[in-house]
Amino acid sequence: MREYEKRVSPTKKSARWEAIRFAAFIRDFSDLAVMPLSEVTAEQMGRWRDARLAGDAEKKRAPVGSATVLREINLYSHVFTIARDEWKWARESPFTSMRRPTEPQPGKRRISDDERDLILSQLGYRHDETPKTKSARIGLMFVFALKTAMRAAANATCICPKESKCKFYTNAIDMLQRTTSPSRLAASPRAPYQIQTWFAVALLPCAGAINASQVILPNQAAVAR
Repeated sequence: MREYEKRVSPTKKSARWEAIRFAAFIRDFSDLAVMPLSEVTAEQMGRWRDARLAGDAEKKRAPVGSATVLREINLYSHVFTIARDEWKWARESPFTSMRRPTEPQPGKRRISDDERDLILSQLGYRHDETPKTKSARIGLMFVFALKTAMRAAANATCICPKESKCKFYTNAIDMLQRTTSPSRLAASPRAPYQIQTWFAVALLPCAGAINASQVILPNQAAVAR
């Protein structure tokens, strides 16, 4: 895991998350972490899976959902794949014969207007003011996500870009990032107009390092305001 963290993780956007997961695995499952790769079996990784799902009250380790365990399995499985295929450190992966948790059911409803307003009120966010606190900025990201259906990483890229750019079209948003090809995300037809207002009133002032030239909007006058 430490070798993977040094050689493979830096090439991925999820490097920080992977480092946290590796450290937690080594800390919480130290007996398994020190075993030679060739001796790790599907049965042992199955016990690890069950332990993650069940938690451990004595060790103050809370249970986690199947979605979390599936993400960790995908990461650790790739560690074994790289160790087997590229580094020749193992002959097989224990994950190929280990049962995976069931995929969680997706959400079936959209948050109501009353719930949205209560959350924004608690976060201290107002649509006509520049967010000045961390909680208010989280409120801004929450509103942005509701209007664009963006996940957290894409949301943060558009709201606080450093070396990236966002282009807004009638029903889509392009994210132009330094290390990957452009990524196009669908958006509500009303989103560009609302996004113009947010960039003019809130996003540009709160992001600090953002210049107007970094943001391309359908109506550039919104940035000038």
